[in-house]
Amino acid sequence: MELSIFLVQREQERDWHFANGFGNGDPTTNGEYLCVDYFLNSDLSLFLDVGANRGMFSERALRFNPDLPLQAFEPNPQIIPELQSCLSAGSNTCLHQLALDETGAGEVSFYVHPVHHETSSLSPRRLMTSRFQAAMQEVTVPLRNLDAMVDPKTVTVRNVFLKIDTEGHEAGVMRGGRQLLHNSQQCAILFEYSFAWIESGETIEDAFQFLDELGFDFYRVLPVGLEHLRFITRDMANVQYCNYLAIKGHDLQGQKQVDLASPLGSNRLILL
Repeated sequence: MELSIFLVQREQERDWHFANGFGNGDPTTNGEYLCVDYFLNSDLSLFLDVGANRGMFSERALRFNPDLPLQAFEPNPQIIPELQSCLSAGSNTCLHQLALDETGAGEVSFYVHPVHHETSSLSPRRLMTSRFQAAMQEVTVPLRNLDAMVDPKTVTVRNVFLKIDTEGHEAGVMRGGRQLLHNSQQCAILFEYSFAWIESGETIEDAFQFLDELGFDFYRVLPVGLEHLRFITRDMANVQYCNYLAIKGHDLQGQKQVDLASPLGSNRLILL
């Protein structure tokens, strides 16, 4: 095969994966920010940023509405000062310096990479290269679950947006927030799926079944919008990086597109 033909085919393959929501971790182009903007327009009562890292999603939410009730969760001590600075832009924010999982209590080992902070996890990242693993540092952090941290008696859970990026422990965060997810009238969960789920022993099928029991519908996040998923397909379990959205109480059925106008600019969300 000629090199030029090979390169064209590789580029076409990459474009296909990106167009279908796979392999693109940039929220400005993979549809994550577009998805967040849609729900920021829905009169949220609470924004939860689990695995907040440096606060990219929190920053976007607070740019839209500085008074939005927002709670951020981040156990990595190395990036807390930067996250605190981000949250200072809001008038109703709270930072929890801890990890979340299903039955969270006490303390737990947390594995931090000194450069690639976004890979930090409750798992030791056994599928990474040996040199990458050797660079990771083990720290001890508090462990809780979401239901213990979000009290519906003191926090309005009428319309909740929950973003989860915990490197393979997204499903555990959801299970630890069962009561929150059950009690919320409207709820949207944006979560990451990748090979980190293999490291933690989780499956996308189990996560979808858990959320289905609570009345959630499912979508894959695409660069232009959302694709409604009516059943589990083989490509959902191939552990390619992608993002999923689970929603309850928001009526997207029958819509084809939604025009968004906000302080963050105008855009259009396509529904497939």
